[in-house]
Amino acid sequence: MATPTYPSKRYYAAGAIKCANWGTANAVGANTGLLLLGDSGIARNQKFEPYPAIDQIIPKDGILGISEPVELSPPLNLQYEMGPVGAMIAGFFGTAGAPANVDDVFKHTFQWANSANVSFTYCEERPGHVWEVPSAMPYKVVFSPDGAQIKAGVTLRGNTLVDDSTVNNNSTMDAITYVSRATFLHFSHGQFLLNAENGATLSANNDAVEISDFEVSLERSIDSVHVAGSVNIAEPVEGDIPNCTLKVTLPRASNTNVDYFSSWEDMSPKKAKLTFTGALAGNNTYYSVSLLFPKLMLISPPDVKMDGVIKNELTFSMLEGVANAANGMNYTRPYMEVINTANADYLA
Repeated sequence: MATPTYPSKRYYAAGAIKCANWGTANAVGANTGLLLLGDSGIARNQKFEPYPAIDQIIPKDGILGISEPVELSPPLNLQYEMGPVGAMIAGFFGTAGAPANVDDVFKHTFQWANSANVSFTYCEERPGHVWEVPSAMPYKVVFSPDGAQIKAGVTLRGNTLVDDSTVNNNSTMDAITYVSRATFLHFSHGQFLLNAENGATLSANNDAVEISDFEVSLERSIDSVHVAGSVNIAEPVEGDIPNCTLKVTLPRASNTNVDYFSSWEDMSPKKAKLTFTGALAGNNTYYSVSLLFPKLMLISPPDVKMDGVIKNELTFSMLEGVANAANGMNYTRPYMEVINTANADYLA
């Protein structure tokens, strides 16, 4: 079956797979399908440069200049059975590893590696063509509500865009399958826990905070350098410190939660956990996705505007916690835990 030519987007597939070497594409296929909601922004930006010599009224020649990096953000909602989305998120964190068996399902832990070095081949169909980014490195992840579901915003920086790949073609795109077309996280599945960094282990009985909105934004600072011998960028390396923030909205301001003003003034560190729990995945274990923040600092006073119903918006910066990890935390840097039925390392 050929790549579709009918112009309706519902006919078109997209996929992603981890690639071994920067600049060298891998073939998509089984279990690499992405359930896109729209356009990823995939495009090639390579300007024509006319040669502005003297003794010519209009330039007589020119060349295509260097290829700017391809920036793409596939629009997706998060699933408990994550498939290649989980691989890209794990690639952003940098460390996954073999999952732990928990009652015949599996617990995956995505840990923050010292630097970013994982890349993916990304493909989307267009009418009669396959567009391929041979290598793209995830450098930003944003989680936030999208109506009843949870948006998984992964932004990648790629080396180039081609439409004549010798690796990905009609056959590889036809071979794409999906790990799941269901198991989506719902906002109603969520629970947010918060207490002092040096406090007791977070518990639903003592530390639950009611929130009506949130945004988890994690970003690594990677470069996009051109080197001699190629019109495309070299494999990115990480430079400046990451920019990681957590924003939460407390739907009804109260005397108690406006007291976070004192936490901001005192620079009192917090720790937090945002968990979504889904349906039964194994014998007695449920699907879950948890984002854990061992150390948070309020970076501004509570934003308590005089609305019809007064809310309280809090913005935290994520930091590295104490050397031995706070109570109930397994690591000192932000990390992610996922329980589902996938039995292999997301970065294998």
